[in-house]
Amino acid sequence: MARKRWQDIAIERLKWWGRLFKRIGIALAALLVILGIVYVIWNYKASRALEREIEKVKQSGAPLFLSDLSNEIYARVTNLQPYGRLSVPPSENAAYYYQAAFNILQTVNRDRWQDEKAEGKLLDEILKAPHPNQWSEEDVARLKQLLEKTATALELAEQAAEMNDCLFEIRYQDGYGIVLAHLLPLRRLQRLLLAQALLDVREGNSEDAARACQTALKMSGATKRERHLIGLLVRFALLSKALQTTRVVVNAFSVPSEVAWEMMKYVKQEEADLQDHARRAIEGERVLGFSHFSDVLEGSSQFDIRAIIGKAPPFWGVIKSWVGRPLVRDDAVMYLKHMERVVNNASISLPGVAREAEAIEDELVKLVDSLLNRMRYPLTCLLTPALARSYTIVAETVARCRVAEVGLALEIYRAREGDYPESLEALVPEFFESVPEDPFTGEPLQYQRTDQGVVVYSVGRNLQDEGGAEPPPEDLKGWQPKDDITWRIER
Repeated sequence: MARKRWQDIAIERLKWWGRLFKRIGIALAALLVILGIVYVIWNYKASRALEREIEKVKQSGAPLFLSDLSNEIYARVTNLQPYGRLSVPPSENAAYYYQAAFNILQTVNRDRWQDEKAEGKLLDEILKAPHPNQWSEEDVARLKQLLEKTATALELAEQAAEMNDCLFEIRYQDGYGIVLAHLLPLRRLQRLLLAQALLDVREGNSEDAARACQTALKMSGATKRERHLIGLLVRFALLSKALQTTRVVVNAFSVPSEVAWEMMKYVKQEEADLQDHARRAIEGERVLGFSHFSDVLEGSSQFDIRAIIGKAPPFWGVIKSWVGRPLVRDDAVMYLKHMERVVNNASISLPGVAREAEAIEDELVKLVDSLLNRMRYPLTCLLTPALARSYTIVAETVARCRVAEVGLALEIYRAREGDYPESLEALVPEFFESVPEDPFTGEPLQYQRTDQGVVVYSVGRNLQDEGGAEPPPEDLKGWQPKDDITWRIER
């Protein structure tokens, strides 16, 4: 009896466990069905939201895919051969002349890397000196030798600068792996031109100095058709350095009025295109970033986020699998919305664009600082650079252009009237429709007459009026001045 009773108890326990596992199985099956339904709904909504964002970009006429950028560079020959010749004919493309100049620069030095390092050090010393008369005789001798060896390259640069179009071959289809081999030689070529202009100042060759400055100014437009942030920043740097040397030339000589007019006209053209170039460059950055979302959604085996940012986000293996597709689509929607706001900032007039850029930057910082957002939008947090900051650099470069325009107009006015005007209103309407505004404040540029001449200035990004003060040349680093942005003329 006892044995039978224990057998019955064991059987009951087994039945109980069986019913429990059955209920657990049913619950798990129901849970999987519910999760499957949730996944399908989530994936459907994410897909529709992403389609709407993609359609919005397409309707704006902006590029969104790598093929869109490539089609701007290459002329489509046939459907079977989508990439062929450049869309600009060689006879009209300044890039071919620049490339020929780059090739000459490469053959100048026997030991390329050591000689280029010595050349860079020499040019650094030359260009940061307050005035060419402060150069050492040893540096002057070395500079003359260098310019003699690179004279043919500089002549090619002068021919290229006179052409209306410049389009370097850039394989945008390579995504973030694009090679921009022309940017460093372009900067090197301009530095040689600026050194030539300053040497002409030292030797009293006013016409040659002005011509070299004109060429250096026009070289800043060599990257204006490029849709990437690096090309935009290089353009800012080239233009800023050319304007800095032009001011030295204007202070050293009485530049002929027709030359000053031509310089002022070109600087105005550059200024007018800077903000639009920022928009085009950021549109290109949006394409490069979105290509990675496309790679993940398409399951591309070539996509390696570690090669781009050095690390992978948490649960990256799950995110890039089919399970994480809805998350990636939501992430792509957030990315496109953020980039749309950055792109649209280009349509805001200065100085509002700088303030809006700071607001966008603050929002991006908050997004990245949140652990929940880093989990919801991993690629957006990792791939979105601080693009909004480029608009602040736009404002600074525009300020440099405007003070230069006014400075050149003042030189033309002085050559004709014998003295500088009491106020900038005297330049209206002959030179400007109205007194140029400070891009940081929206107020007219500051103008002061000094014992030595005049100074025109913008208050700069700190919005503090330091009375036209500026750091010494050795403290200037690129396009980030510590004080006001000035154009000072001393006679």
